[in-house]
Amino acid sequence: MITTIIVIILVIAAVIWWLFYHKDDSSNSSQAEGTCAETVTLPVAEQYPGAADMFLRDFSAECVHPELVDSPAQAALYIGVDSAITDAILVEQGRARAEGSAPKVVGSTPVGLSTPQALEDVTAVDPQAVYYGQDPAVAQAAAQALTNDPEQATVLAARDAQTPAPEDPATATAVTALTNPEGRIFTALPGAELDFAAIALNPVEGVSQEAIDAAAAATNPQQQQQGEGEEQQPQDQQPAQAQTLFLLDTSEQMVPHFDAARAALASEANALNQPVALWNYSSPLNPGVTRPWRDNVQFGPAESIMPVLDNFGTGGIPLTRTSVLAALRTAAEQAQTTGQPARVVLFTSGTSPEDVDDAAFGRQLAASLENPQITLEVVQAGDQTDPILAEQADSTRTL
Repeated sequence: MITTIIVIILVIAAVIWWLFYHKDDSSNSSQAEGTCAETVTLPVAEQYPGAADMFLRDFSAECVHPELVDSPAQAALYIGVDSAITDAILVEQGRARAEGSAPKVVGSTPVGLSTPQALEDVTAVDPQAVYYGQDPAVAQAAAQALTNDPEQATVLAARDAQTPAPEDPATATAVTALTNPEGRIFTALPGAELDFAAIALNPVEGVSQEAIDAAAAATNPQQQQQGEGEEQQPQDQQPAQAQTLFLLDTSEQMVPHFDAARAALASEANALNQPVALWNYSSPLNPGVTRPWRDNVQFGPAESIMPVLDNFGTGGIPLTRTSVLAALRTAAEQAQTTGQPARVVLFTSGTSPEDVDDAAFGRQLAASLENPQITLEVVQAGDQTDPILAEQADSTRTL
């Protein structure tokens, strides 16, 4: 009898232990699964095959699952070269950079030559014998490495921009390590590489707002995602989009880059839904004219600047500094009048030594940019960068 009672007690204890053990286990499992009420899919597109891998290898965000898609039209995040050419690619797909976002560099890839057989000395290759291809970033990097001459490199890169690939397979072609064709040998050029950046894209139909927010957070690790219990900021309290004054260098120095600059400017202007203005500058070209800039089109719809942009010619020297200061003054006046921020987007080939000296320009530029309603973005064409603009501008990118 006693033995039977003991057995019953042990069985009851075992059942109780089993129930409690699995209850806790189930509870813990439920809590672990409940960490993410919903997983956000982050669609990512890439400019070059394999570029997205540079972002994905280091990406880690709670409740966000990145997914590679075929086109920027489907994406919330784009991995590509931070340049005006990339902006044009995005516009062709109906996309643009997210307003107020900054690209985040995620990696780089070597630029070099693709040949059917290995090269003994890549630096000994005749620059004139290379096919540089139709990718401006790759062409410029390869030509610069082979010539060590920015002007000659620009000429060579432009030479092949509209030329189909040669039929002779023995011709050395400029490629990246990611785009080298199968069956050919890639040889890196010393010092030549492309930096890839993660670029958050603007909201569009078909891409969820959660994905857009995740892309913005991915490019800005300090950004805190909005909690579930927080209310959305009222629409009338959202930061206003900036009006844009485009300032285009039309000097003789800009000639090799002029068509690309006009195309990039037009693409960016058409992607905006705020007023735009268009100025050009070089140096005074006519008798009696003392200022180097021309305020061609006042703030208005983007389509109003296109006929003027198409008819620009080139000449003179780039008095960039004087023109930038004037453009910033006008942008400040526009911001004060409308109550909305304004930005100046400068397309430039550099600055003539005959312009404002370094000390004076540095002081005046810093004073202009103290205005929180004003920003300056520089799109650099060629390698003659103005160091003060590069240091003080809110952002810079290459054409």
